[in-house]
Amino acid sequence: MASSADAQATAETRDRGKAQGLSSTVIAIAMLFAIGVALRFWDLGHRALHHDESLHAYYSWRFAELFTYEHNPLMHGPFQFHAIASVFTIFGDSDYTVRIAAATFGSALIVMPYFLRDYLTRPGAVIASLFIALSPTLLYFSRFARGDMFVAVFTLGMVLCIWRYLANPRLVYLGGLALCLGLSFATKETTFITALIFIAYLNVMAGIELWKDRVTESSSRPRRLAQATLLIVFAWAVVSVRPVLNRLRGAGDSRPLPAAAAPLLVMGLLTAPQFAAAAQVPLRAAGVDLARQWTTFYGSAMTTEVYLGIAGVAFLLLATFAVGLSWNPRAWVVAAAAFYLPYILLFTTLGTEQDGFASGIWGSLDYWLDQQDVRRGNQPWFYYLMTVPIYEFLSLVLAIPAAIVAIRRGDPFRRFLLFWLAATLVALSIAGEKMPWLTVHLALPLALLAASYLGPLLAELGSRLARARPFEVAWPVAAVIAAVVLLGFSLRSSLVASFEHSDEPYELLVYVQTTQELVNIADEIGAEAERSGLGLEVPIIVDSRDGFTWPWAWYLRDYANVGFIELSDDYQPAPGSIVLANAGNAENFDSSAYDRQVRYQHRAWFPEAYKSVPATDFLASIFDGGTMSRWLNFFFYRDFDLEIGHIDGIAMFPADYSAVAAPE
Repeated sequence: MASSADAQATAETRDRGKAQGLSSTVIAIAMLFAIGVALRFWDLGHRALHHDESLHAYYSWRFAELFTYEHNPLMHGPFQFHAIASVFTIFGDSDYTVRIAAATFGSALIVMPYFLRDYLTRPGAVIASLFIALSPTLLYFSRFARGDMFVAVFTLGMVLCIWRYLANPRLVYLGGLALCLGLSFATKETTFITALIFIAYLNVMAGIELWKDRVTESSSRPRRLAQATLLIVFAWAVVSVRPVLNRLRGAGDSRPLPAAAAPLLVMGLLTAPQFAAAAQVPLRAAGVDLARQWTTFYGSAMTTEVYLGIAGVAFLLLATFAVGLSWNPRAWVVAAAAFYLPYILLFTTLGTEQDGFASGIWGSLDYWLDQQDVRRGNQPWFYYLMTVPIYEFLSLVLAIPAAIVAIRRGDPFRRFLLFWLAATLVALSIAGEKMPWLTVHLALPLALLAASYLGPLLAELGSRLARARPFEVAWPVAAVIAAVVLLGFSLRSSLVASFEHSDEPYELLVYVQTTQELVNIADEIGAEAERSGLGLEVPIIVDSRDGFTWPWAWYLRDYANVGFIELSDDYQPAPGSIVLANAGNAENFDSSAYDRQVRYQHRAWFPEAYKSVPATDFLASIFDGGTMSRWLNFFFYRDFDLEIGHIDGIAMFPADYSAVAAPE
């Protein structure tokens, strides 16, 4: 009886300890969430809208006002426009509200590591939330109207569903995985990279399980090695074909599929049709341009690309549905519905744009494959080797020992984090377009990897202190002290980038930025419109040279008489028009009728002297004292000897508006 009572008391004590630990974890993450929300929403509308932000804002505004939206791969997927338009409908349109959706998702990202506490440990989950909340990159782009923060949430959602399913195989996790995958594809094309990375890792996990199930001690070492190689490479084929063969035969291989097979099948089968446009890659390499070849299909003329697209997508959809239904009809129906229903509704604008589905499932990848040769931004291959150490140094320093631990004696989850980070870095470095906001997709796995190391270290520190063995706590204490010091620097870097330099290109994260001078001109136009008596009817001409249409299209959205035209030598604006000219075009017409002309910086950009550095020189310069000194000067003080680049405009205000008919 006493023994039973003691056991019960021990169990109750253990349960209370778990509950208290869980409660403290919830409280800690809730506090970090509150801090993160404050940082993400404070003064959110102060910074002028970036060129890309103004595109997203303007078309979301049109969507909210007129319910007109058509997917254009140039501006990525439709989810962002639906989200921002929804905010506009509720709160109105402004520089603040256009960023609410991104800030909301950036805040939600902070709490998500809680659901990985079984893998990160409870201290690790809190640390991951801390690193995400204060990450300079994640904070800055949580205050930026782009799709990357949405994708970050959907990506981490996929990670949660995969690993929670592996621990507890429930259908809800497969449905959640499919939903996050579909929403991510409907947001931005970086999902193609992330999906392939996750599929590759799941494929390796499934291959290892298949090999362990088949290997025998009597097999020779070369045979075992050959089996392992084939199964690790082609596990996806085994888990896809076996259910089909079993269903066709009515019986077959009765051995259960590996645990990783279910998320592998869900991701693989749902992703495969999205890659239909990749069939053009080898053809283009061979010099075959399907867009220039025409064919006839049931009497209708179409390019061979359209014909191939219809046939390829239809085949992949039918094949993937056949495999999915053969594998597990109930699970597949749930996963397919969770993926395709939101996907179709978003791309077709709730069913009003019939071409939206084709534009998404074929056009998205097709467009961005073409853009790889354009190399927008024209950044060097080592671009992210600059942005990550400058902004994510806290996570990076801790990720180094984390990577060593993951390789030497890590569990599958830690190795997954390392693989996710390394593969993303390689993929983004190879991709033609390199931009600062893509650092988001490195900062997230980096924060989780760092937390997976520091969390268990803190947990061990407590037990070692309890044993009172000083020599055992020296390294953990040193690591924690270093992390705290670096956290202070990281917080400073976050605040400077997001608030002090938010619209000034002293940061690699800022890249190219609309200036506050343009916003001041917009305010002057408002005052001039009132003074003229014309109000929103005042005529305004915007010079469209060098992309000057943006962000003016957003800031002048409420004016009724705005024209966008590239000013030429023979162009004369109508009398009484306010003219916003590119400074390079200002002399192309007679400006004598304008008694006030204000020169302003339209946009400014970070000096990119590093672009001219050859790759070999970049690697060598890391160990050069002078170069290192300049980098450290920039790291600590954001001080550099280079001139900020900018392009200017001239705002011209007429002396007289009498030639313009007054509004009725």
